[in-house]
Amino acid sequence: MKRVFSMAVDDKKIQIINYLNHEIPYYKAHKFVEWEDIEIIDKKKIQNNYKEFTRENLNMSNIFVTHTSGSSGNSLRLIKDVSIERRKNIKLWRYRNVINKEIFSSNLLYFYRNFENVSRDNVFIYDSESEELDLSKQNLKRQLTLLKDFQFESIMGPPTALNEFSIYCFEENIYFENVKYIELFGEYLYESIIQNIRNVFNNAKIVNHYGVREVGTIAIGVDSDNLFIIDDNILVEIVDDYGRVINECGKAGRIIVSSLYKEPMSFIRYDTGDTGMWRDLYNSFSLIHGRTSVKFRIGSRLITSAFFDTLFARIERDYPNSIDEFSVVQKKIDNININIKTGRKYVDSVLEYIVNSINEVGIIQIKIKLVKELAYNKSGKYIRYISIFES
Repeated sequence: MKRVFSMAVDDKKIQIINYLNHEIPYYKAHKFVEWEDIEIIDKKKIQNNYKEFTRENLNMSNIFVTHTSGSSGNSLRLIKDVSIERRKNIKLWRYRNVINKEIFSSNLLYFYRNFENVSRDNVFIYDSESEELDLSKQNLKRQLTLLKDFQFESIMGPPTALNEFSIYCFEENIYFENVKYIELFGEYLYESIIQNIRNVFNNAKIVNHYGVREVGTIAIGVDSDNLFIIDDNILVEIVDDYGRVINECGKAGRIIVSSLYKEPMSFIRYDTGDTGMWRDLYNSFSLIHGRTSVKFRIGSRLITSAFFDTLFARIERDYPNSIDEFSVVQKKIDNININIKTGRKYVDSVLEYIVNSINEVGIIQIKIKLVKELAYNKSGKYIRYISIFES
């Protein structure tokens, strides 16, 4: 069976092609007419041609700059429109409200790797000294003591964090019957993690939130590996190794996304690096392979690779084009090796930045090596994280 597209989607494609051909330098130079003729791009393509994918004559009063998480091993500065991001966020919260009518009034426990997003109305699990998510048993025990008077009914966070929390609670015979909603984001959601969470939160709906920072939320799945596209301005395509569009259900390929909003920075036919397949004829697909986190021990703290994602994303923000790619290796509990492929604007001060940032989490021996190339696996992707905690 093949997928069927609505006329509304075709109309939006025409509108966005017209916008690209008039406002975004890269597309102005090519003047694409048909959607399928637009080339598939990836993060490296945009990094190497940054200004070409950014709208000319930006209205800076409605613009903010952020960055991708760095989970691919290199980060990208993003230019966002405040009003567009607000519209995306409204659509997301409306969908959350469909899943759980009490989501707006429920107490939210928020697992997050750093303290960049803070709200007085929510409670965060983090380490007060380093402001990083610490998943060690001693910290989880301490956090549970602090949470004893907070009756949370909803939880949001990355799967690795919820998995460690759930395993610890199960071992300690701690269960949460009143939690109704758990939203997981940022990583591939394994069935084993779902089971560990269910052992402790057996009354909760488990929501798989799939997205990338470049375009925002792409799709959401509830108690299922079926992911439903919730924003009619986000277009998902699945393509084979030759870039040919797959419109058949059950056939695996690369996930390509496009934002049909008139963004100040264009992400059209953008390769997410994830693999998936269509599940029905309209807007449901499932992930086959996606991003995952790896655990590292820094001093007494157990953190995830999200710490390093954020660290190198901040370096890209503060020292643009200084680092092309990186990898982190921990084969012994008392030391960490970091390999860096330098960028065209590399400066030595980033090394001090890296060491100081890690030492704020914990004291550990750090060895940094500048390399021309990083190690690659059979699939052609370089090996970003190696840890003694990997199974």
